[in-house]
Amino acid sequence: MQCFMLISYLYIWKKFNTEHPYYYETLNTIRSGSLMMIILSSIISLLANFFNINATVIAIITIIASIVGFIFGIYICKKLYKKKVSNIFKKLKEKSLLYIKLENEYINPNSESSEDSNNEEKFDSSSNSEEEEEDDNDDGDDDEEEEEEEESNSVSSSSINSEVTQSNNEKTTEKTIFFSEETLSKIDIKKDIFNSINEIVNKYEIKEQIIVFKSPKQIELICRFLRNNISMEAYQLLTSIYVEGFSQYYSNALIHIYYSYYYWYIERYYKDENNYHENYKLDVELLLKSEISSNSLSFTEIADGIKRNFLLKYYVNFLVRLMVDKQRDNTENENKEVLNKYNKYQNNAVENHISSLYILKVFFKKINQNLDNNVSAILKEVDISSFLELLMTSKSNTEKHYKFLITNFPNEKKTYLLYSTFLNIITNNYDMANKYSQYCEINSTFDINNDYKKNKSSINSLNKSEGTSTAGEKNGRKISVLKKNLNTLFMKESKIIFKIIYFLFILILIGYLVMSNCCHVYLRKLQEEISLMDGLLNVDYIATKLSRSIRLLSLYMMNDDFENVNKIKEDIITNQLPLIQEKIIPYLKRDQATEASTYPVFISSLDDDVNRGMNFYMNGYELYKKMDTFARFFINLNDDDWYNICFYDENKIQNNNERSYLNEMKDEKIQYNKENDKIVKYCYNNDSENHKNCTLQNSFNINTIQLSSYDKCIDDTVINYKEEIFDDNDTMCYEESTLKYMDNHCIRDDTPINFENNYNNYNFKEQNIKDYVFNILEESKDRINNKIDLIKKVFYIIIIVSALFCIVISFFLNMFCLITLLDERTNIQKKTLRLFKTISKSVFEDLHDLYKKNIKIIADSTNVNPEIFQKEIKKKVGMILEKSGKPRYNNTKAYICNLFMITSIVSFLVPFIICNNYIEDSISYAVNISDRKKMIEEINLYTMETVFQDRNIYPPGDSEIKLKFVLNKLKNLQNDIFYGNIGCKPIFKMNIFKEFMTKSSCKIDNSCDSITVNSRIGFNANVGSMNIDQLITEYITNSNIFYRETEVKQQFNQQNLYKEELNKNNIKETLAKYHNNDIINYQNLAIPQIQKGLSQIEDLLNADIDKNMEKSFNFVYVLRITSFILILFSLYITYKTIIKIVNDTSELVNVIFSLYLNSNTPIPDFKENN
Repeated sequence: MQCFMLISYLYIWKKFNTEHPYYYETLNTIRSGSLMMIILSSIISLLANFFNINATVIAIITIIASIVGFIFGIYICKKLYKKKVSNIFKKLKEKSLLYIKLENEYINPNSESSEDSNNEEKFDSSSNSEEEEEDDNDDGDDDEEEEEEEESNSVSSSSINSEVTQSNNEKTTEKTIFFSEETLSKIDIKKDIFNSINEIVNKYEIKEQIIVFKSPKQIELICRFLRNNISMEAYQLLTSIYVEGFSQYYSNALIHIYYSYYYWYIERYYKDENNYHENYKLDVELLLKSEISSNSLSFTEIADGIKRNFLLKYYVNFLVRLMVDKQRDNTENENKEVLNKYNKYQNNAVENHISSLYILKVFFKKINQNLDNNVSAILKEVDISSFLELLMTSKSNTEKHYKFLITNFPNEKKTYLLYSTFLNIITNNYDMANKYSQYCEINSTFDINNDYKKNKSSINSLNKSEGTSTAGEKNGRKISVLKKNLNTLFMKESKIIFKIIYFLFILILIGYLVMSNCCHVYLRKLQEEISLMDGLLNVDYIATKLSRSIRLLSLYMMNDDFENVNKIKEDIITNQLPLIQEKIIPYLKRDQATEASTYPVFISSLDDDVNRGMNFYMNGYELYKKMDTFARFFINLNDDDWYNICFYDENKIQNNNERSYLNEMKDEKIQYNKENDKIVKYCYNNDSENHKNCTLQNSFNINTIQLSSYDKCIDDTVINYKEEIFDDNDTMCYEESTLKYMDNHCIRDDTPINFENNYNNYNFKEQNIKDYVFNILEESKDRINNKIDLIKKVFYIIIIVSALFCIVISFFLNMFCLITLLDERTNIQKKTLRLFKTISKSVFEDLHDLYKKNIKIIADSTNVNPEIFQKEIKKKVGMILEKSGKPRYNNTKAYICNLFMITSIVSFLVPFIICNNYIEDSISYAVNISDRKKMIEEINLYTMETVFQDRNIYPPGDSEIKLKFVLNKLKNLQNDIFYGNIGCKPIFKMNIFKEFMTKSSCKIDNSCDSITVNSRIGFNANVGSMNIDQLITEYITNSNIFYRETEVKQQFNQQNLYKEELNKNNIKETLAKYHNNDIINYQNLAIPQIQKGLSQIEDLLNADIDKNMEKSFNFVYVLRITSFILILFSLYITYKTIIKIVNDTSELVNVIFSLYLNSNTPIPDFKENN
């Protein structure tokens, strides 16, 4: 499936780069880059799955490959687009040149005869007749070869035969013959052919058909240069392209639609006031009157007559409506609309022109009023930045409207004069002003040249600063150089800050990408852990259940109880082995390569007569593989093999001598341990009174589990058989080197010991009663969890460090760099004010009068009321003046940018941490509550072994103490779950368990209905329908009753201490005792219900974790987009601030030069080192 998707993406990418379907190439490049990013990521994922690689480096490589693929896809898309367009234009050019060549050859054929002929050709350009002299020979072919072509298409053929002429000089006959135009053409063709016979025969030239376009879509593809070039030449080229396209695909409706739309678009485009290009000027009137434009509707009609689909029908109907509306607009009130349109845009241009003059007038007046104050005081009274921003807006609108008027109404001389005045007085662009002044007539009624002449005094001041007199063009270049020097002087430090800001923004984006990608990888790791969590939850449970099943299986085989054997085999095959293969082995496989545990595992062997077993060391993965192998081995054994295994010792003994020898060894063992018996007796006798007092004072309550002194005595007695509980100063030792638990037991001192009084001196720990199997599995789980935790910690640290890095860089960028940049703008304004203070006040007054006079002249010439036009600008200027003197918060943007940046990081990081902690707590909670499954099985196992009392498996009292320990542990765990002491809320307060905990129903469908009511057992349909907590509590209570009612005290007599192992003789009696035990029967009925209920709880919890995991992924995606938008918005604010500072500085330089150029003040020579 993944390969199919990869091939599909490759095909889509190739198809996409072949057609380039989007008109805007940016969309095509981004789409191509995205597809290539997906393709490379899919290839890496496919290779990782093929080679079964799950390392973290795959995620890192995928991220790098995605970035590289995105860039590579964009590069390939641009490269293929340029190559395809270049090839098409190359073919088009080749075909066009071929047409031109053929046309030239047809119009101007070769008129020179071959050099091998003896005839001479003479041209007479002044006559339209043809003279020809013939001899008496009848050769007509010679006459045709001597004909000539002249410009008037009349041919005069003159042939002089030298031999005849010499012999008959006096008999020369002159004839003039006139031919038709068609005949002359044929004669010329034949003459050219015969004159070029050698060239034609020897020349190798094959005429191949040149196919320019391979598909109709390529016609539109190469016309996309109109995105950047809309000149008349561009549309002429478009016409040539579509002429060639029509020659190939005339019956294609889409080509006619494209062609019609392009010419409708150009008409609409140049009627829009916002679309003016200074580099060229398009004659719109010529275009509107052209045959192509007038016939644009006819092309739409042709497309309408061609067979097309529903989409093309829509396009045709849409174009028809556009064309009809266009024709209607062109025919109704054309002159009136043109006049109204001109007046409208002229008024807009004049209004903005007057507004610009008014702003400058008020600005310099305000500066003049505060010129006696210091620079800081002037800045408080005059908001220079606001004035400059308002002036830039007004100037931009003025220039746009003037250009629109010049483009659409080129015959209006008044517009040129107004615009040249605007360029002179306000923008100081004398080169452009001179250019537009040339369009005006010298004797124009609109006389505004006087003001322009006054400005020449400022230009003369420039000449004084140079020391020479130059022309206007040289003055313009000098002003440009001075402006550039002053702008460089002002922006020197700001440019350095710009570079630092851009660099810091790149660092922030890199840190953010690292943080967001690490969060994504972290969640993937967490998701991988969750997918294997079922194995973690069932490791100990399956080990316990499998050992119990194999134990019962062997005993039933000894008893030839094949009915129960088949039930156990079916349970192992159906419920246990699949769980091992599908859940546990994949989980433990991550511990496959680790070293073996230090805890041994004893494995018996029937093939070795001397060593029937030996210790093996392995890790958890190897241990479970052995368990799986042995389980499959056992369930596949036949009856004979089972018989040989179960009665291996009895079959091994073949003679009475061996049997006698073993009996003697047994007697010696009993005799040897008689001395030890007094220790046990002493313990019982010493504690008898305490036991009586305890039993009398403590009433028996099935809901409480109390540890009496009698229980302690049992614990202390049995603990002496475990080597782990003794310190170096203890007086007893015990070694479990063989399966016979008392073979190497020794006593260092025969002094009786009171175990009750010394109970607290022994280290009774949990690991003292754990089996080595669970120790090995615990080590494997710890190693796996440590590896996962280490990887997650590394990513967590990277995430936190990246977030802190972004915050610190953002704080430095906005609170230092941006504020420094804003302060630098203030310093530039202070430098300007210091420059103004060097100028006389009279200059500002004259400048104020100049602007005022210009407003009056412009208003009078255009018949407008300046007060009306100044009404809106006066409000805006008044608002600026009202704010003067009030505190201005120049650093607000820096604070806003910093707030956005920190908010973007925090809004991403904090929810991620909260979601992660919730999921981690849920996983820990699931692991803790899953321990109950194992404990339920352990209680049943130890209860069963207490009934069996098999000395080949457990020493006396060992199963009892383990039963006691597991009961206490399960009871404590139940209390912690109920009261919420294991990391989550109490289970009855959790919403996911609310319905399950309050519902009273059978855990296994319809299983409670088949329960036979037995008052002695105490398990019925009502008990099976209790909620899971009540069911486990009842299970603990009944198991505790078994523990207390078991006469463990009797197990410590000599007969029971060394009782016979389970064999063929006593197995039937032992199993009967097992089946008749009411507590065990209760457990066997309750365990399926409890385990099913616990599995349902795990399923609910896993579903909740998966749901939250999916929410976390979606939440992270949303947060990534939101945070990225906030970062981009912060970048946008910073960028706009930088652009505003650059524009303010440029406008401030222009204002400074307006002051100098519009007054008689000499312009200083600004240099960077000033």
